[in-house]
Amino acid sequence: MCILTRCCGSSSSAGLLVTHEVSAMQKFVLGLLAVVGSVICGISGDAPAGYYRVQADLLQLQNPLGVRHDGKPCDRLGVCDPVIKVFLDTERPMSAFPGPRYISQYTKIFSAVDQNEPVINKNVSVDICGQPFSKANLRAYVKDDDSFLRLTDDHISDFDCIFSPTPAADEASAQWSKGEPCQGTTQPGKIKLFYRYRVFTIPPEQCRPTPPPQSG
Repeated sequence: MCILTRCCGSSSSAGLLVTHEVSAMQKFVLGLLAVVGSVICGISGDAPAGYYRVQADLLQLQNPLGVRHDGKPCDRLGVCDPVIKVFLDTERPMSAFPGPRYISQYTKIFSAVDQNEPVINKNVSVDICGQPFSKANLRAYVKDDDSFLRLTDDHISDFDCIFSPTPAADEASAQWSKGEPCQGTTQPGKIKLFYRYRVFTIPPEQCRPTPPPQSG
């Protein structure tokens, strides 16, 4: 009996192709390996290719001591003028900050004067068109604006806000997560950023391709 087998259904030349005569025992072993292989392929794969909308809300910055990245106060009065730039990363969400874009290509979504714990409530979204979804990372860069003093802005912290929910069937059934803290890179426990998220399936005609990054 002639048996043809391929790894994970691949039709490319890279797939494993075996052609030979097999005994009953060999057929049993090959069948068992095929079942195990299909299970492994299913476990290791992302969510199926499709059309998804990924949304994240940036909720609040908490920096009660008014400090920058090195623990020193933002200014002599101990208050900051925070500016927040973000990038919702579905391309390489687990790569080191700042990810596949420069900070200059992030989008500025919030600024405040003399506020250490401002409520933000700004939404960021990105569509995935005809591709799998596994994880997303709302990356945030926070600085203290000193431009009005004609000084160099002070770095406060960088944040990774990583999430990987199962996409809901549609927007109506998509539930927002509870507010969660992002992972900050400086002054852990002293500077915090909170967010929430949801992901849902959308019709193909509603999918908006991600525009190319721009510096700003």
